[in-house]
Amino acid sequence: MIETLIDKYYPHHRKVRSILLRHSRMVRDKSLLIAQKHTELKADIHLLNDGAMVHDIGIVLTHA
Repeated sequence: MIETLIDKYYPHHRKVRSILLRHSRMVRDKSLLIAQKHTELKADIHLLNDGAMVHDIGIVLTHA
């Protein structure tokens, strides 16, 4: 589902796709590392993963 959403706004032929994916993966990895180090937070790993991958998906619709 996440891949479908990313594909909708960032088709494979768009250069910005690689920028979004690189950034989102960095955010994902950092959030998962924090969750792993702080198990007392009882973080939802799937939510962290999915949320990180789409947290900036709307940036394509702005003049950022």
